[in-house]
Amino acid sequence: MTRSRRLPQGLSTGPYGEFVSLSRRGLLIGAGGAAAALGTLGVAVDEGLLPGRTRLQHALGLTDPAGHVPDARPGYAVSGSFASRHRLGAETGWSVLYPGPRPRRLPVLVALHGLHGDHRSWVTELGIDRFLVTAVQSGVPPFAIATVDGGSSYWHPRPDGEDSGAMVTDEFLPLLSRQGLDTGRLGFHGYSMGGYGSLRPAPIVGAPSSGRLRR
Repeated sequence: MTRSRRLPQGLSTGPYGEFVSLSRRGLLIGAGGAAAALGTLGVAVDEGLLPGRTRLQHALGLTDPAGHVPDARPGYAVSGSFASRHRLGAETGWSVLYPGPRPRRLPVLVALHGLHGDHRSWVTELGIDRFLVTAVQSGVPPFAIATVDGGSSYWHPRPDGEDSGAMVTDEFLPLLSRQGLDTGRLGFHGYSMGGYGSLRPAPIVGAPSSGRLRR
């Protein structure tokens, strides 16, 4: 009777004689690498750098007509700026968008912009002020949207001491409260860099992210 011989660990072109143990860490690292490679490939296809974009869009169900900004009259908006201590003295612009023609005490959604954007990008590039009005007119409970400049620091602490995330929690939220908004009912939302940034302050203040308002 012959026994299977244990092969040395490493690359092999033949079968292993016995089961090879795989640690959880090794499995996660391997899975993470595969996911990153797959994600990179998908982005390359979607951007047209590799063939197969049409087939990928059909597979993901991305075949609907392109979206459009609603043809709605924007509500009341107020803007300002402040010198942010957490942004090392940078003049930091902000806006509050309301769904109606006048300001009122409402729960607030803090919307964080993406890389190379600023507090105005939500309106000038995405028309979120018009989406807000349309949503409330269709029956969504009224809320305000607050936007603020975050630079390009990805809303987290940087080696030079800048911390746009702390600016949001320590400076911007108190400012919104002074504006009469109900910061006890609060949510965070963002796109691109701001999507990442919206996940950071939410647990600190006990608020949900991805645009869900705490009631």
